Amino acid sequence: MAKLAKRNREPLKKIDYTKELTKTIYLDEMSFGQVHPMTLKKADVSNVDEYVYCGKLHKGEIKFLAGDKLGYQLPEMVGFNHGYTLEGIAPSIFEVQDALDVYSSIEKRTFNYTKKDSKLIFKGDKKKDYAIYVRFYDNCVNNVNNRWAVIFAEEK
Repeated sequence: MAKLAKRNREPLKKIDYTKELTKTIYLDEMSFGQVHPMTLKKADVSNVDEYVYCGKLHKGEIKFLAGDKLGYQLPEMVGFNHGYTLEGIAPSIFEVQDALDVYSSIEKRTFNYTKKDSKLIFKGDKKKDYAIYVRFYDNCVNNVNNRWAVIFAEEK
């Protein structure tokens, strides 16, 4: 049996991209491997924080991440009464798999009640630029748990 020759190479340095993270929410294109920082601003509708991403997206699963190592997913999928509200053109470019979807014709938006295994999927045109506005809310009993995300989308 032939002996393998040892190579005298320096080990590769691992790059820790999380050192450069700013304190914001990130949009993670899970199926494509790109992570985009979202810009923080105050919402026009109310005085709540709103996170904005403008640009192209690839088809597949989308997550909103936060924290020092991007280990915190929003909205939190614990307990019950959590999910997404899709407004604007968001219902036509996003789909929430494995969720209870309720369309309100009066409010013209879709409420998606999720469970632990639910996924937010982008199914829009990957060649178009979109503006995605996201607001996170707690439940109504004063628990800080970021349990609901309202997503408004429009074409740019």
